Amino acid sequence: MKRNNIILAGILFTVFIIGLTGFVLADPQASEGSMEDHMKDRMVGVLVTTDSLDLFDFESYFNENANKVLKGNQIINSGAYDGRIYATLEDESLTNVKTGATVIHQKFVFNDIDGFSYFTAKIQDENRDYKSTHLDDAITAGKTHFEYTDDGIGVELEGTIYVTPTRQNYIFYMNPVYQNENGDVYVMQGSAISGNMDMEGTVFSQTLESSYIVTENDKTKTDTITVRISISALYEPVNIEIIEFDKNNEIVEIHKYTAGEVPKTIKSQTETEYIFVITKKNNPHDGLVYSRELYQKDDTGFNTFYSRDDGICINQYTELIWE
Repeated sequence: MKRNNIILAGILFTVFIIGLTGFVLADPQASEGSMEDHMKDRMVGVLVTTDSLDLFDFESYFNENANKVLKGNQIINSGAYDGRIYATLEDESLTNVKTGATVIHQKFVFNDIDGFSYFTAKIQDENRDYKSTHLDDAITAGKTHFEYTDDGIGVELEGTIYVTPTRQNYIFYMNPVYQNENGDVYVMQGSAISGNMDMEGTVFSQTLESSYIVTENDKTKTDTITVRISISALYEPVNIEIIEFDKNNEIVEIHKYTAGEVPKTIKSQTETEYIFVITKKNNPHDGLVYSRELYQKDDTGFNTFYSRDDGICINQYTELIWE
């Protein structure tokens, strides 16, 4: 019986493909309302992946709309068949580097998906309600901005994913993350962006935006969220040199590190007046190239990068302690 069902499904699928001529699939944002309006859930961020999540429930879609499909009729709100993957709420231990005090808070994570998360979600526990922002290491220079006005709440999330250049196009999928009224967080399939990242400095980006009308005390407000993710090419960092100079421009000390092994803290020599951080990078076209950054006594630290095996460049911050 099961084998017969499989054969029948294959026949119906073939008929479906043939019957697509003249078939129109309506925009999910049609007059019945968008998927967000239908679910009353809010977008809270994005999960960036390098593979499509492919969460569309084709079996349910076809079974419930076979008659319309075969007759060439229009199907409204196909978004009802878009699947979702839920995040898990986990405890995270945070330690204050100055006091040593440990604080436990919770965060949502997508353990079963290989991707880069950037979202801010509401957390409710026994003692308090708070916002928890999850920012993956692969997303550099993350900026989270909240604006509270009489007209509503505005949320802005912005970050950059740095990748080493390749002759093949990079493809990233921007999958929106939502939170429902029960506090559950989930991701839905998003659209892809791609570009040729052959040269350092090449950038392409995508912005996700949503707005929600809220009525409180007979006053209507509009809450908004904007998520902007950029993909930027960066030549592969190979070595880092940190050179200390005195007031006579003489070298005091040289520190040499492999990219990714720069310490979290560097203490300067007493006579050091300024520091150069020199990064040696691999340009696939012209060989090795160098970038130089100058740091003085009013600078508290600097950033360097290293490349992972997947071509994603991770930012490292080093604190400068001046003697």
